[in-house]
Amino acid sequence: MEEEEEMKNQCFGGEYMGEVFDHMLKRMSYRRQKRWWNAYILFYQRTPLADSMANLSIQPKVATLPRMPAAIECSVWRQNIKFLHTRNQFSPEYFQFTKKLVSCNAPFVTLAPDQDRLTPEAEELALVSVQLASKFLFQTAFHTKKTLRGSASDWYEVLCVHLRHSRNVRLWFANQVLFAHPHRLAEYLLECPTTEVRSAFAKIVVFLAHTSARDGPYTPLCPISATVDQGGVSSLSAASLSDHLLVAVLSLVNKEVSEHGRHLAQYFGFFYMYACYGVTERLQLLRLNVLGTLMLVALDEGPGPPIKYQYADLSKLYQLVSLLVRCCDVSSKTHSCLPNAAPLPNPHMGDQLCQEYLMPIQPQVAACLYNKTSYVKKVIEDASGAEDTLKLLQFCSWENPQFSSAVLGELLWQVAYTYTYELRPFVDLLLGVLLLEDSWQVHRIHNALRGLPDDREGLFDTIQRSKSHYQKRAYQCIKCLVALFDSCPAAAHMLHANGELKRKWAAAVDWLNDELERRPYGAGSQYGYSQWSPPAQSNETSNGYFLERSHSARLTLSRAIQLCPEEEPEEAELTEEAPAFAPPSTLRYQSEEPHSKEDSRRTDDA
Repeated sequence: MEEEEEMKNQCFGGEYMGEVFDHMLKRMSYRRQKRWWNAYILFYQRTPLADSMANLSIQPKVATLPRMPAAIECSVWRQNIKFLHTRNQFSPEYFQFTKKLVSCNAPFVTLAPDQDRLTPEAEELALVSVQLASKFLFQTAFHTKKTLRGSASDWYEVLCVHLRHSRNVRLWFANQVLFAHPHRLAEYLLECPTTEVRSAFAKIVVFLAHTSARDGPYTPLCPISATVDQGGVSSLSAASLSDHLLVAVLSLVNKEVSEHGRHLAQYFGFFYMYACYGVTERLQLLRLNVLGTLMLVALDEGPGPPIKYQYADLSKLYQLVSLLVRCCDVSSKTHSCLPNAAPLPNPHMGDQLCQEYLMPIQPQVAACLYNKTSYVKKVIEDASGAEDTLKLLQFCSWENPQFSSAVLGELLWQVAYTYTYELRPFVDLLLGVLLLEDSWQVHRIHNALRGLPDDREGLFDTIQRSKSHYQKRAYQCIKCLVALFDSCPAAAHMLHANGELKRKWAAAVDWLNDELERRPYGAGSQYGYSQWSPPAQSNETSNGYFLERSHSARLTLSRAIQLCPEEEPEEAELTEEAPAFAPPSTLRYQSEEPHSKEDSRRTDDA
């Protein structure tokens, strides 16, 4: 770059004329373009050393710069101190120190075997520890990353030690940490983006409600107007702190649950964790109308707006409803198939903690379960794979032909039209309902095999319709029937005693045998590898329409052939053996809802 013009062109900005190819004219042309490159050259010139040495002096120089104003200097000092405080506070050492400082007091706030309450000194120590931990958690720790905070559940264990034995500590925590901040429950149960923090906070509040249930009447220092209107605390003459806590959390369905639908697992899990403590807690939830309120929330019928999030996780809500419903007496909804006979006792009530009914089922809950089918449809569709769903259906179907008919209708529809790779949970639910050994079992099996009159087609009709294009659906129905005939003597007797069922079952078994024995390639193929095929995929989880020749399918065929009855000359029709539940007009609910939602979404192309 010895020439000045060349240096200007290469190092400086500006425009230049460049030769480019014109795609319109199909030739090269000159065009003015911007230089996207530039360069800067820095020239350093050494100063003589003698000049700099001459300026040296041992005499102090008078400051030539103006002095900083006092206000600005004070602000700088304040910001520097704040920076140092933040840097020291958000350090792993500080977090570990605070946790150890609070947890080291645990031996001094634990009751001895011969004590019934803490000493004043121990109670004061517990209060100071909870105050320190609360301020640290809600101002700092719960707002940091896990790499700095550590496991949030560890703080639950630290706090519970100090909350367990002191009523005054529990009152202070409820008043100053929870009720003094109206939005704190919604912030840490619904708005918090960290799942671990939401879970830890929910466990802390659940433990506080559990331990304060026997603390006596409680009057909140801060007004809780939204909570008193919701759960019935205003009607209780001696509402405890536990009641107010539960109602305060329940009142979030009025607004916050609708707006924060992404994080509902911990919210509904709060009530489920509380119900798992024991019988007293479940009775308290029923008394506060938690069951009826949450069922309405699941149906988008109130008390607040519908949940805005499309894929809200309601699994914990379904678990809670199943658990509480099975603790209620529903004998008023049952009757025996036999004339002048009492209904059999329900073996599916309660669980290991609850062996007796806590109270008769509430009218609002009974209306959602028995008078309408909307909740049954929703729980079958959304939570078909949950164990609690099967327990709920079995409990409510016991000695109840109307509810059984509604459940069978929904399950038969799902079996007939659900995608084959999503069919397994519905088949398991159907099998579980058919295996109920009450007085209506034969009628349920009859309706499942033959279909509901003018409503749903039976399993044999679904098998026949699915043989050509939906072979995996037909196979799963056959597998369900194999399990039914193998496990239920009443179903096996029905199969052997009816000629129409024999013919349909023999046709289904023959079709399955033909499909499994069909060779995938021609016998005269010249390629040696034509006789080998990769392991077949499962017919219950793989996508596709046609049957996979899996080992499980061959075992099913083998068992189906063993169950196939021998032909006899004259057979009695099934209608003479086991009539349906009742005329179709008597099997409908008083306010039954049609299958509008499901029928519009899935059509016969399934």
